[in-house]
Amino acid sequence: MLMQLTVFSFAVFTTGLRMKLDAEEITRLECTGAEIVHTDRGGLTTFHGPGQLVVYPVLHLTKFHKLALRSYVEALESVAVHIVRMFGLPAKKSVDSVSHTGAWVNDKKICAIGMYSVRATIKRFVIS
Repeated sequence: MLMQLTVFSFAVFTTGLRMKLDAEEITRLECTGAEIVHTDRGGLTTFHGPGQLVVYPVLHLTKFHKLALRSYVEALESVAVHIVRMFGLPAKKSVDSVSHTGAWVNDKKICAIGMYSVRATIKRFVIS
């Protein structure tokens, strides 16, 4: 089943557990007019705003017994790269390290992959 939802987003920065913002960085982000939300997800600071393509594949990884979580992330990266290339941009996956997930264009991140996993796994990636 395929369902398309229209989501209206206001500008917000979300911070993950790996990112502790100092007062100067908080002030800089607040000056953009965006809200700052501290979350319990992994990762660093991510911007969410109007005009982004947000994808929410929802599935039970238990149905894919041999699929490791890292393999699934790599598959999502490949899909993101393909979508960005459809818009005519030279996207690629990062080859530097697994901590740089997502799709990249000219060393700039264009797609972030966020993940939350509890029994059923919910995945999300955003193309800015």
